[in-house]
Amino acid sequence: MLLNLQYDFKTPLELVYGYRDPVKNKKIGGADKSSHLRKWALDIHLPESNKEDILSLVELGSKHGALGIGVYRDAKDIHLDM
Repeated sequence: MLLNLQYDFKTPLELVYGYRDPVKNKKIGGADKSSHLRKWALDIHLPESNKEDILSLVELGSKHGALGIGVYRDAKDIHLDM
């Protein structure tokens, strides 16, 4: 999914988290049943994002099969469940 997103978005994407082991997940306050623990989630950081970039990435995530999409409060990080 990440390669397809990057290709369609046409701008490099910064992967923050994919898989997280249980120790790391707990340390950063991740949910006990986080999709990251099963390799089913991506967190992507967009340092120079704007509303249009976020919307575009949300739409592309949906196009490429994301089952859950979240935008963090800072609007520079997006979570995708696969």
